[in-house]
Order: sequence, then structure tokens, then C-alpha cells
Amino acid sequence: MSSLSKYSILLIVLIGAIFYKIDDPLDSEYNWKVISFDVAGYYSYLPGYLIYDDPGLEHDFDGDKLIHYYGPQGSPGKPYATKYTMGLAYQYAPGFLISHWIIKTFTDYPPNTLSPPYHRALLYSGYLSFLIGLIFLRKVLLFFFSEKVTATLLVLYFIGTNLLTNVLFKAALPHVWLFTDVCILMWLAIRYSQSRKAHFLWMIGLLSGVIVLTRYTDALIIVTIGLAILWYNKEELRKQSFWIKGILPALFLFALVFVPQIYHWKTITGQYFYDGYYDEGFHWLDSKVWWGLFSSFKGWFIYSPIMLLVIPGFILLYQREKAAFHVLFWPFALTIYVIFAWWCWWYGGAYGCRPLIEWMPLLALPVGLTLDWIIKRPKVLILLTPLLAGACYHSLFMSHHYMIKTYHSDKCTFEVIEQLYIDGNRTQELIDAEGSLYRSKLPQ
Repeated sequence: MSSLSKYSILLIVLIGAIFYKIDDPLDSEYNWKVISFDVAGYYSYLPGYLIYDDPGLEHDFDGDKLIHYYGPQGSPGKPYATKYTMGLAYQYAPGFLISHWIIKTFTDYPPNTLSPPYHRALLYSGYLSFLIGLIFLRKVLLFFFSEKVTATLLVLYFIGTNLLTNVLFKAALPHVWLFTDVCILMWLAIRYSQSRKAHFLWMIGLLSGVIVLTRYTDALIIVTIGLAILWYNKEELRKQSFWIKGILPALFLFALVFVPQIYHWKTITGQYFYDGYYDEGFHWLDSKVWWGLFSSFKGWFIYSPIMLLVIPGFILLYQREKAAFHVLFWPFALTIYVIFAWWCWWYGGAYGCRPLIEWMPLLALPVGLTLDWIIKRPKVLILLTPLLAGACYHSLFMSHHYMIKTYHSDKCTFEVIEQLYIDGNRTQELIDAEGSLYRSKLPQ
């Protein structure tokens, strides 16, 4: 039993490999262009600074130019300034430099940072990042739960949520990388609480800076983990060494992460802070929470049904540890409101609600409580196993149809889902017509 959760990670890798073989994310002209749209913006810092010495991306690259993939932001006539921050570029950098050297040294492809091997390398780097995240999440879960609960949770997370599809098809987007970052952050917080060694706080500060610089709204994740550290180490707050040797260096490292970004903004735009989202924003009084959670469009619970376990999990958490409940529930509830208040609350062409993927490591705690409660009650386990299996089947079924494009990823109705179960063979004309009709009815 001691290795059960290790075998669960191997099972996840096997399932991922099977789906990769069936629905190869790089098998078409569109899909192999991993470096496009949002990813191109995050990625642009690497060729700009590390290869071409052209951070403003004002000149053509060899054979192509990144600006072709994601056009300039801001006022006409000003230097190119991507609206995306460089937090994810930090994480791309090791894999990018290794792949650039391999491509330049051992292949005939042009080392222009955009030829096909760069796309594959970036996607495969995301796969490796996710595997690292699973390893750290396992370590975290074993601190709270048994091998059986940990193994079950890891597998259910992969096959019963939108994690599988976003890993296989969207691993270059920030969410899979942030999933891993949060897993490591949780492990560091636990290690600090066990050892009270300051260097764990330093690493927490540094990684927190990377997370926030990648996606500002994930600052609420940092707030959650920060509150947990303070609450469960209350006796340390009275010690001068905690603040001088731990917190102050951690805050310094957190701020240090932003220095290259500020330098970039100042160099390119003349401003110390540049808001590239000048024509986008939040609708604070009109957050689409219901649509974001329960609609056929991108509903989190519709496309990640296993996450329904978080609801009884929060109830159990409140009953057993009220402080932990408040530390976790309220920042998460605020996150729900914030992400669905964004003007593009469906977040483009991805399977399910992608901005909540990075919250899944923290939500594994209430989900784990629910699974622990179920597993310890054989009669309840027998009763609920078919429901859990059905939820996983639905997630895998819809994931497969997303991968083979038998429905619009961001234009779907419950009627379309019903038709998929009845007859998955649907014409492109029908898909386009249904998508256009549905999109016209969406709340904006």
C-alpha cells in the first residue's frame, strides 16, 4: 500500500499517453502552432532578449516574426509592448535554451525560435512541468491523507476534470505551469511549518513573485497560503528573527522578480508600469458566476464534475477546522467572483474553465476530505462509486470530443451535449451554425 500513490502517477502518465496517441495535439497545421495567441505573448520575451537582442520586437526575425502571431498593443506608432507579463517566460526559459541549442546544433531546422521543433519543445516542457507538479502534490496530500485517498484523488483529478485536456492541448498556457507552482508552494509551506527554517520562506517569496507576475489574479492564492503560514505558526510571529531573517528577505525576493518586468516596461514604453489591457477590463457589478460554474458554455462543474466534491469538502473542513475553512474558502470565493467578472469570462478556446486549474492543488484539501469520508464508509462507497465513475466517463467523453473538434470549445449547448451522446458524428456546418447561434445569445 505504501507505493499506491506512486503507481497512480504512473497510471496518469499512461492515460495521458493513450489520449495523446488517440488525439495527437500536434497532428494538424493549426494545433502544432503552440506558439500563437496568448502563448506568443508570454513567449515573446525569450527570443526578444535571449536570441535577437530586440526586446521591442521591432525588427523581423529570421524567416518570420513573432509580431505576426500577436500584434502590437497600445497606441499606434509606439514600440511593441505585449500585454502579457514575463512570469511565464521565466519558467519557459530553461527548456527554451536547451531546445534552442539542440535545434541549432543537431537539426536542419532554422533556429529562428518559431520553427516546428520550438512548438513541440514548449508543449513537452509543459508536460514535464505537470509531472513535477503531480509529484509535489502527492507529497502534500500524503501529509494530510492516506495512500488510498491520495492515489484516488490524483487519478480522479486527471480523468474527472478539465486537467487532462488542458495538459495535453494547452500545456503552454500558464495554468498547467501555475498548477505546478502552487503544488511546490504548498510543499514549501508545509516544510517551513515542520522545520521553521528561513530558507523555505525565501523560496516561497521568490516563487510567489513568479506566480503573481504570471497572472495578477492569482495573488489570492498567495494570500491563502500566506494566511495559512501565519495562522499555523502563530508562535513565530513574536520572534524578531521570523521577520528579519524570514519575512523581509522573502518580501525582497518577491519584489526582485518584478524588476526585469519594470525595466522592460520602462525601456519599451517609457513607463514604469504599463497596462496592456487598455481596452479590456472587469465588470465588477455583473460577474457571470452562474454561467461560469453551471452553464453548458464553460461551466466548471459541467466539464470538471469531480470538482463537485469540493462542496461537501468545505462543509467537512468547516466542521473539523474552522480556521482552515476561512483561510481557504473566502479567498477562493473571491477568486470565483473576480475571474467571472472579466469581460471575457469564458476565457477563449479551451476545455472548461481554465483559470481555476491553478486552484486545484489547494482545493485538493476539501476534495480529499470528501474522498476520505466516502472511503471510510463501505456502504457509501458502494453507493457513490457508480456516480464517480459516471462523472469521470462524462469528463473523458467530452474531453475526447473537444480534442477531435466535434463541438465548439466555447460554443456549446446542453442539446449539443445530448446529441454527442446519441451520435458523435456531426458535420462541420452543423457545428458552425450551432456555435454562431449560441454565441449570439451569450451574456456579454
